[in-house]
Amino acid sequence: MTTTLTRSKTALKVHPAAEIFPMLNAEELDALALDIKANGLQQPIVMWEGLLLDGRNRLAACGICGVEPSFKQYEGNSPVTFVISANIKRRQLDASQRACVAVELEPMFAVEAKKRYDETVGRPSKQSVGNRPPNNKAKARDLAADVVGVEGRIVSRAKAIRAVDPEAFERIKAGDVTVNEVQQEMKREKREAIKVEQNNQVEIPAIITLAECTSWLKTQPQCDLLLTDPPYSTDIADIEAFACSWLPVALAKVKPTGRAYVFIGPYPNEMLAYLTVAKSITNMTLENILVWTYRNTLGPTPKHKYKNNWQACLYFIGKNAPPLDCPEMIEQFSVQDISAPDGRQGDRYHEWQKPMEIAERFIRHSTTPRSLVLDPFAGTGTHLLAAAKLGRVAHGCDLDQKMIAIATSRGCKQCKKK
Repeated sequence: MTTTLTRSKTALKVHPAAEIFPMLNAEELDALALDIKANGLQQPIVMWEGLLLDGRNRLAACGICGVEPSFKQYEGNSPVTFVISANIKRRQLDASQRACVAVELEPMFAVEAKKRYDETVGRPSKQSVGNRPPNNKAKARDLAADVVGVEGRIVSRAKAIRAVDPEAFERIKAGDVTVNEVQQEMKREKREAIKVEQNNQVEIPAIITLAECTSWLKTQPQCDLLLTDPPYSTDIADIEAFACSWLPVALAKVKPTGRAYVFIGPYPNEMLAYLTVAKSITNMTLENILVWTYRNTLGPTPKHKYKNNWQACLYFIGKNAPPLDCPEMIEQFSVQDISAPDGRQGDRYHEWQKPMEIAERFIRHSTTPRSLVLDPFAGTGTHLLAAAKLGRVAHGCDLDQKMIAIATSRGCKQCKKK
């Protein structure tokens, strides 16, 4: 959208990029008018294809003091870049304010890139190769960031803030707060909301059943989250056959809006087996191979290989899964650096037990209260207890009665099969 400025008998449409910067206030305009009256218009008004690119304040001041304005035409190939370059030099904007300017410029740069492409189709140039249009969206952000003098990542952060809280974006643009301050404020609000949510939750028992995983899964309804930690290749003779036997059955139980996190060992043969099975899955996409790493456990040091201090987690998403609910950026790294349960503190019940913290993270990121979480290899109940703690419906099974006994001692409720 363009604004029309009327000064005396002159009506000019303003380029959208020029409207990003506010006009001078009345006092400042009067001061500029007095200067132009005394010294003349030092810099002409810049036009491009009938649009005013630069000089809104000078044009207004000329109207106030009765001086006839002079004009010149912009002859470059990026009027948006010219407008911003001219104005950024005159304005005292901090990095966050410049990032907001870049957010508003981004679609304009995309339009310019498309226009240049349209004008050069059939005539290959630096802007166009063959008949393939440039990736306007990918380049527009970086170009906008470069023009205003900030990093692309702060532009992305400002853009994300505008998407969820336009009022906060306007506060940043006005210079009242910074991008970082708003993000910290949003994180605090999210943490408080989580605390309130947890305090208001009705306690839901974590249910565990003595059963074989595939037969148990067939009796379960579609779930919102599959979170499980199956036996590793160190305990399974044929890991390929094992992975084929249960993973497709389990993933078929996840809703199109759901997700799955499957922990596996860091062993090449095991990873190959699961990745091979994952290729055949059609209802979900293997989006990431996440890593859980820990630094607080010791053991025998191998002589011919490196010591493992990590485990993999296959992260699958359904075709209609909503965005992750992950306000803490550090929690969204693909490597989760969390200490392993420590037997010296009384919270380690099994050799391969996962920390409660990582279970809670994945559950919070991918579900809402009352969502159904399934774990067909529940073991000592960590995932089920984490889900119940967060107000989710948690159902799981395990073949080992000793594991179930530990799980019930920790707070799970055993379901007696009929």
